[in-house]
Amino acid sequence: QISMEALEQKAAKLQPVEIIKSKLAVGRSTIGSIQSGLHFGQMGMVKELVKKITEEQFSEDKPYIVATGGFSKLYQNDNLFDIIVPELVLEGIYISIEMNIK
Repeated sequence: QISMEALEQKAAKLQPVEIIKSKLAVGRSTIGSIQSGLHFGQMGMVKELVKKITEEQFSEDKPYIVATGGFSKLYQNDNLFDIIVPELVLEGIYISIEMNIK
């Protein structure tokens, strides 16, 4: 979402687009190209971060990768994450509130 907002604010002629899972790496229109760039750009960033963090911090064991946030569902069939819990942060806040009320 932040990437889309940055494009919208910094590129005068670009309008916001719906963030979706792109089927093609090369879009057939401006909208398709933006959607593809957002989708595959984030995918590439996640893959590279996981690779580098794994190399640096987990010499033998692969870390357990958890995806959170609403857009994480876009990657559920891409084998990027071990588990996807879109509402994890909100669930944690709720548990914290419950614990502090008691």
